[in-house]
Amino acid sequence: TYINTSFENNSIQISVTDKGTGIKPEKLNNILNFSGRSDLGTQNETGAGIGLMLCYDCLTYFGGKLGAKSINGRDTEFFFNIPVKITSNIVS
Repeated sequence: TYINTSFENNSIQISVTDKGTGIKPEKLNNILNFSGRSDLGTQNETGAGIGLMLCYDCLTYFGGKLGAKSINGRDTEFFFNIPVKITSNIVS
């Protein structure tokens, strides 16, 4: 698993990439529909996507965005941004 961070366009950008089984293109297009169904993971683990749904709701509340891209059979990258307001307060 790789975690990358950056700061661009007044947003904090964070991405998490794993080297698992990837996500099929048809599933990736519906990743945020939260149907409660998921395929088995690399070690046959199951999940309902609740963690992803909570992240999506929090990011949306604060004006952020969530996305994903994947190479089926290889890896998946989830990425999100959080807008930040830059203020300058200098105490002299």
